Amino acid sequence: MNVIETQHLTKIFKDGASEIHALNDVNLTIEKSTFNAVVGTSGSGKTTLINMLGGLDTPTSGTVTIDGTVITGMKDRELSIFRRKKLGIIFQNYNLVPTLNIYENIVFPVDLDGRRVDKAFVEEVIHTLHLKERLGDYPYQLSGGQQQRVAIARALAAKPSVILADEPTGSLDSKNSQNIAGLLKECVDTFKQTLVMITHNLELAQLADRVVRMEDGRIQE
Repeated sequence: MNVIETQHLTKIFKDGASEIHALNDVNLTIEKSTFNAVVGTSGSGKTTLINMLGGLDTPTSGTVTIDGTVITGMKDRELSIFRRKKLGIIFQNYNLVPTLNIYENIVFPVDLDGRRVDKAFVEEVIHTLHLKERLGDYPYQLSGGQQQRVAIARALAAKPSVILADEPTGSLDSKNSQNIAGLLKECVDTFKQTLVMITHNLELAQLADRVVRMEDGRIQE
């Protein structure tokens, strides 16, 4: 079963009189409960693609369907609500709230949506990501690898259908990168969520169920 589908997805940026085709007629399907790595050189369209999948940018043409819902053309408020319920986004720079402790950061999206926290599920996520001893700490007290684990836990906590990760190991050393990629794979296997991860690290990409290669705004599988 496909949880993500793009049809003829195109994004054109204007640069003076020139046009840059960041995405060029991309047709992509992602199966449910799989770990997918998107690789390619700088400027190949990886980040533009993940921004489209997350509803963070608007395509020039084409559509994006997430879990049976076409998100292309949604109004901002409707899209924000959909994103909170269906998508977990892991940013490269973590985007943790400095005034909240680690537990509060993890459950923040659920609270924001006005839902009750599934404490048993969140505890399982915390255990899987080895964060139990740090819940009362604040982001500045954690290392980069630990903050990235918190960002992953936050993305998982709301039980989204899809996790989108933009270079989640980009600022980490080799050992921590391997650890984070391994934890992401473990989370996909344990919680049956779908992961799409951008990475420039081909070694990490090999942990994925599927590798999607991009070049010049096109899929090169």
